Amino acid sequence: MYPPNPPTDGMYRVKLLSLEQDDAAYHIRYDISVGSSVGWATYMYQQTGKWPLIWRLDKQKGAVAIRCALDALNQSAHANIQSLTESTGHHICLALQHRNYIDVKRFYPLSAYAIAPDDIRIGTEGGWRKGDPNWLRALLLANLSGLPILYADSHESQSPMVDWCAEHNIVILPQCFSAGDYTTGKNEVIVDRKDNIMELYKNFVPSKNRKSYENAALFAQVAGKRLVYVIGTDRDDNVNQISDLKHWSNTIKNQSFSGIQLAEQVYRHQTIYPNVSFVFVKKEEICQTIWSMVSK
Repeated sequence: MYPPNPPTDGMYRVKLLSLEQDDAAYHIRYDISVGSSVGWATYMYQQTGKWPLIWRLDKQKGAVAIRCALDALNQSAHANIQSLTESTGHHICLALQHRNYIDVKRFYPLSAYAIAPDDIRIGTEGGWRKGDPNWLRALLLANLSGLPILYADSHESQSPMVDWCAEHNIVILPQCFSAGDYTTGKNEVIVDRKDNIMELYKNFVPSKNRKSYENAALFAQVAGKRLVYVIGTDRDDNVNQISDLKHWSNTIKNQSFSGIQLAEQVYRHQTIYPNVSFVFVKKEEICQTIWSMVSK
C-alpha cells in the first residue's frame, strides 16, 4: 500500500535510524519497518521536510526507561548494546499513541510482533514499474524491514514467488533485468523461472525467440554470473534432467512438440554458454529451489 497509512495507536515493528542527544535527552529518529504504515515517516519527510517520528528519552527522569529500552534492544538483536548511541540500525517494537504528536507509550523486543504475510507482500495490480506505488512500497520494505531481499524482474509480478516470499519473510524488490528473473545482491547466480517445459520449448526452439536468450547468456557472462533456468515439471513429464527431454512430448490443438528437438537446443546452448545451466523441479518446489539457489 502506497502512500503508507498514518500509524494509529498500537504496536509497531520499527527501525531506529539515527540518534542525536543533548544534555537533557536522547532523540532517536525511527520509522515503521513493516505493515501498511511501512515507511510512513520517510514518506512524510519527503513531502514536508520534517521527520514526524522521534523517540525522546529523558536522561535523568527516564533512567529506568533507558535501561528497559536497552534490554529490549539486546533481546531483539541478540547483541550486547551498552548505550543508546549504539542503537542505530537496530529494530525494536514500539507501542505508539497519539497526543499532540505521536508518542512512544511502551517498548518491547521484536518477538512481541509476529510478521504476517500481508505485512510484506508486494501488490501486483498496476505492475512493478520503477516509481509506481508497488515499487515504492517494495523499496521502503527493503530499506527498513531488516529482512532478506530478493531482487525480481519487473515482469514477474504474477509469479508464485510473490506469495511464497511473503509467507517466508522475504522482501521482493522489483528491478529491470537484462538476464533472468531473480537474484540477490551478493550472489553470483541469476535464476530464470519457467512455469513448465512448454514455456522452455517456446523460448529455445523457435529461432526467432532464441536470440534474446543468447543475449541474456552473454550479459550474465559479462557480469560474471551463472544463469540458471529453473523449470517446473508435472508428474507426467518424467523429466529430472536434460537427457530426459528426449522422452518428453506434448500436443496442443493437434500440434505436436518434440522433446528431442528441445534437448538438442538446450545442449547446444549449454555448450556455447558454459555459465548457463538447466534445473528441472516439481512445480510445488520451484519457489524454494529459486530461493535456495540465489541465497547461498
